[in-house]
Amino acid sequence: MSGKSHRGFFKKTKGPTGNAKRGGYQQPVQYEATSGEMNAGISERFKRMNFRGNGSGPSGSDQPNEMKPRNRLLEMFERETTEGQEGWRGLPDIPTPEEVMREDVELPTNNIDAPFESVDDYLSTHYDLLREDATAHLREGVSYLRADPHMQDNSEFCIYERVRIIGFTFASMGVCTRVSFSLARAGKRIPWASSKRLLPGTIVVLSSDEFETVKIATVAARPIAGLVQAGDPEVDLLFPARDNDLDTSRTYTMFESRSAYYEAYKHVLIGLQRMNEKNFPLARHLAMVDPDIGPPQYVLDNPEWDMSQVFDKVEDKAAVRRLNILEPWPETVGSEMDESQKEALSRILTKQVAIVQGPPGTGKTFTSVKALRAILSNMKEGDPPVVVACQTNHALDQLLGYVLEFEDNIIRLGGRTQDRDKIKKRTLYEMSKSSPIQIANSSFPRTKRSLENIKVDMKGILDAFKADFILPKHLVKRGLITDEQYQSFSIGNQDWVSAEEDASPEGDISSWLGRENIVPREQSFDKYLDYEDEDLEIERIQELEAEFLGLGEDEEFDDSLRGDYVSLSQRQDARDSIGVSQREIQEALKGDDVWAWPPHVRLAVYNHLRAKYLAMVMEEFRDRCEKYLNFSKDLAVAKREKQAYILESAKLIGMTTTGLAKYRTLVAATKPRVVMIEEAAESLEGPLIVGCTPSVQQLILVGDHRQLTGTCAVKDLERDPYFLCVSMFERLVNNDIGYTMLSAQRRMRPEIRQLIYPIYLDKLYDHESVVGRPSVKGMGDTNVFFYTHDQYEASNSGTSKVNEQESKMITEFCNYLVLNGNDPKRITILTFYAGQKFKIYGDLRDHQGLRDAQIRVATVDAYQGEENDIVILSLVRSNNEGKIGFLSVENRVCVALSRARLGFYIFGNAGLVTSASRLWWDVGQILSRDTPRIQDFIPVTCERHKNVVEIFNHYDWNGLTGGCRAECKERLPCGHECVLKCHPFDHSNYRCPADCGAMLPCGHRCSKQCFAPCACTEKCAEKRSLRPGLGYDEMPVNDIPQGVPYSSPDIRYQPQGVAYSSQDIRYQPTPVSSQSPAGVPIKAAGRGPSFARSANGMGLGLERKYTQVQTRPEKLIDFGDEEEEFQPRTVLPKGPPPPVPPAHTRPPIPPPHSRPNMGTAMGAATPQSPPQSWDRPAYVSPTFSSWELDTGRPNGISPPQVPSTGSWERQAAIEHWGDQVQYSTRGALPVGVKPQRYPVVNMPAANAGRSYGAVVTQPVTRMSEEAWPSLGPSSGGKQRQNGGGNVNWVTKASRRR
Repeated sequence: MSGKSHRGFFKKTKGPTGNAKRGGYQQPVQYEATSGEMNAGISERFKRMNFRGNGSGPSGSDQPNEMKPRNRLLEMFERETTEGQEGWRGLPDIPTPEEVMREDVELPTNNIDAPFESVDDYLSTHYDLLREDATAHLREGVSYLRADPHMQDNSEFCIYERVRIIGFTFASMGVCTRVSFSLARAGKRIPWASSKRLLPGTIVVLSSDEFETVKIATVAARPIAGLVQAGDPEVDLLFPARDNDLDTSRTYTMFESRSAYYEAYKHVLIGLQRMNEKNFPLARHLAMVDPDIGPPQYVLDNPEWDMSQVFDKVEDKAAVRRLNILEPWPETVGSEMDESQKEALSRILTKQVAIVQGPPGTGKTFTSVKALRAILSNMKEGDPPVVVACQTNHALDQLLGYVLEFEDNIIRLGGRTQDRDKIKKRTLYEMSKSSPIQIANSSFPRTKRSLENIKVDMKGILDAFKADFILPKHLVKRGLITDEQYQSFSIGNQDWVSAEEDASPEGDISSWLGRENIVPREQSFDKYLDYEDEDLEIERIQELEAEFLGLGEDEEFDDSLRGDYVSLSQRQDARDSIGVSQREIQEALKGDDVWAWPPHVRLAVYNHLRAKYLAMVMEEFRDRCEKYLNFSKDLAVAKREKQAYILESAKLIGMTTTGLAKYRTLVAATKPRVVMIEEAAESLEGPLIVGCTPSVQQLILVGDHRQLTGTCAVKDLERDPYFLCVSMFERLVNNDIGYTMLSAQRRMRPEIRQLIYPIYLDKLYDHESVVGRPSVKGMGDTNVFFYTHDQYEASNSGTSKVNEQESKMITEFCNYLVLNGNDPKRITILTFYAGQKFKIYGDLRDHQGLRDAQIRVATVDAYQGEENDIVILSLVRSNNEGKIGFLSVENRVCVALSRARLGFYIFGNAGLVTSASRLWWDVGQILSRDTPRIQDFIPVTCERHKNVVEIFNHYDWNGLTGGCRAECKERLPCGHECVLKCHPFDHSNYRCPADCGAMLPCGHRCSKQCFAPCACTEKCAEKRSLRPGLGYDEMPVNDIPQGVPYSSPDIRYQPQGVAYSSQDIRYQPTPVSSQSPAGVPIKAAGRGPSFARSANGMGLGLERKYTQVQTRPEKLIDFGDEEEEFQPRTVLPKGPPPPVPPAHTRPPIPPPHSRPNMGTAMGAATPQSPPQSWDRPAYVSPTFSSWELDTGRPNGISPPQVPSTGSWERQAAIEHWGDQVQYSTRGALPVGVKPQRYPVVNMPAANAGRSYGAVVTQPVTRMSEEAWPSLGPSSGGKQRQNGGGNVNWVTKASRRR
């Protein structure tokens, strides 16, 4: 294929290009022409000043107040500009109005399988494609809003109306405009802390004329306090200096794209513009794809390295202390590294462009750290630092943590570190505070003074706009009215010149205009009940904001904009004047008595004068804004001079790939020669190009192009012929540039690793360390499983997908795993969709047993490079159209299948995904070999009895407390049997609920439950005393073992006269939290906040009262007046119960989705704050003579009949008396409701007629393995054929065992 990069059309016709200029900088200075002379001059000055060399510390010196010369190299890079150049190099940093208003744009094609024609062709191609990706949605938004100016918020754009200027902030980035706005077009409340709306760095487009003309601005800050305040929310915008506005009465409509975050593109685009063939030393290999790659120059200069710290297990240490790394390494070299890792290490140390592919679990990071240790341990004094860039702050912290184990002279640049110890101390911010370096003849003080002076001038201009109206003193100052007219204002109304009186239209100042000519400024006060769906975690939002604001190294995060703020908030405006000609206005202005003008003329004159005043001061204000911006940039350069010296003295500088572009000039000033990129295949090519600064001799790319790749905001740009998502890593590998692949995986047990065989084939093998790993507790030998279902997906308020039933099933499965002793921190739930992530997170938070469990829920894209013992994957997609969305992207699937160490469980519609994707078909084949591991149930295994329980839906978890459905019946120390179902936890903290019956000293028997302190409840003279060794009244919350949910005793229905005895009702067990031990009540009722709960955990049986307590009393001797203290919540009447009301008089039964959850598991945790409506009076069972208390049912709803059979399955069935509708917590449907259809998949012959637990209503043909692609939703219940196998959809009427 030809190496020519052809130009093509992304739209139909060619459009104009924007060539607005950036002011404030001179023409670029070529690096090669000046750096040698400049560096020589710096060296001479160092010699004359007799400075000591670089010290061991990061500051570069151990002397206090060390003076350093001006860093001319940094200044040269900072002031470099391409202003005035033609074509793509001359475009401004921010898109121009002309750019977003045009309809068509010309784009080049991306050459991914051949060399580019030239370096300039390579750079311009990536610049044009990246700029289009960043701005295309803005252009589309303008087009949509021009066609429909009243368009509402949608999945692509956020639209805000009634946008007004309310003030200005003099910030370090420039003069920022604060605006207020309305959320009327969103129609919802915004969870700003976790929303991507108006993130700092986002581009917004504003228009006051229905987008016939537009302005472009960047979001500078979005203080949460200003967004959630009463009234209109507020945000700070940064306009180009020449586009700032002062008209506070003008209203705009503003929109932003939900797709592209411009800050991620901006610095890459600037870096590409400044690069050329002369200052791009690796262009021969990166742009021209030259496979002849030799060693970097610094290795050729000194090839003998001390490798003793890397090969620490070799017996002959002398053999590796002076090892020529360019020659073959001795075979006797000992290390914990395998052969592929040693080969990769050799490539990293000896190639100018070194590429290492690391499949999941093969030790990419381990190999990178070994290479860094070799490079850092062989650095000499004065060598420049090594630059390391990672995709995320989390990955960067992890890598730097490993490096700190052997080298502490490192600095973290930019971003927000989550490490509050070692890494935080090594941030540039912390290092700058303690550094003794000072810059001789620094321009900082002079620039600071200039900035303050111009700030004073600008504040003077803004004074005229602080009041609601332009005051006469400002008009006369500009010569817009005569002195006589000004005196007339003063004589007629002395209060006119007082701005304080300007707030109310009733005041004297407004009397000249007339109250009829003044209107109050509209306030939106948007009030909505529903919240918009969340977008990101709060931590990720804060990372993005801090990166933009430059707050990454500060102690505390501050989302507000720093700088002096001038408020222009006004509450009233003059009306628009109508029917007065310019001639009448000019005639009126000839008169000296302004009070003699008619009211309608006064209004017209005022609006005329205000417009002229705005035009006069606007130009001055914009000029000063431009100067202020230039002084701000000069001040930033002066600040960075010290930072450059601090970075230069470090051995390693770490940052994200976003930071690599943003801080490019600062990094370039340290003259690095080695740049390492972790997860290089996950990044677009542009950020890695700009990381190749003029001094770089070696680029190390570590990653895996079979896992996640970069993504584009415009999906068309990911496809042919643009291929923007193809990384530099993948392009070079596909063009035969040499690389090394790591081959021994140490993460996954072999059964999990088999799932990614279709991706890596036989190139990946298991290290011996992964063989024989323990099984997941509670799952028997089922460590890999695919639970399939056909519950339909749904869409949330955005474009993301959710599957509610799948989320519930996963939540209950997590609860089961935790009950079996699996550490919640070792469980991760992954999903391909952000909507499902928040759904699962909400279900976990609402689950009584898991609300405090630290189970991580993440999207697959956010989890690359991470792992955990147990991973649960939610596929979400289930529809009749055969669409699987993100599940069809093999790179994402590869990541999802390879994160687990011990157990991996997939939840989704197996029929759909295997019929829509070849990769998923291969996964299905693997899971169907030998023992089938794809079923419509999950087999869980009881640890005690080894019974296997098949869970078909989330209702089937009811009754399980981590074991099987058998009764525990273990003998307790007190002699009673445990009344719980089978459970994996012991009885060490169990409190027996059986009747005590012990003989008391007074001669009466204790009528309390066994766990409670013994006390006489009869009227006797004996002092009631505690029975030694049995229970106590209170137990601290912190003493409760974690991870064991509360389970109330299994109280059966008893004959009349026992179920409502006074002792049973008066003293009631009381759990303390969702983490309290099973069967262990915490405190007697009547002390502290309380709520009601049914006795057997299913919303049935005796009412029980629970309280919370935080401390244990020192002495537990006497209960005091127990008759007063333990009062029943509901006083039951004496005598027989009232008659049963007729069925027709009872309220109708609610639909299943609105009924109380009658299937709460025995042992499920007790809610902490239930609604007060749960407290209900007693009701009469229609079939039993005993009284029963109901605490989980709304007012007026009759209770279900629960037969007392002792069988959990029978007891779980709920039948409403007198209605012709039957419900079952086992999943049966009401009479007359059509059942769901389940596919019969690869059913063993022994299970014929069972069909995934459903009642088979027609013959079923067993599927062959070749029939996998045919699995999927069917319509009409008809038989489908594919690949020789038949799929029969059968009716699921009830479960048969």
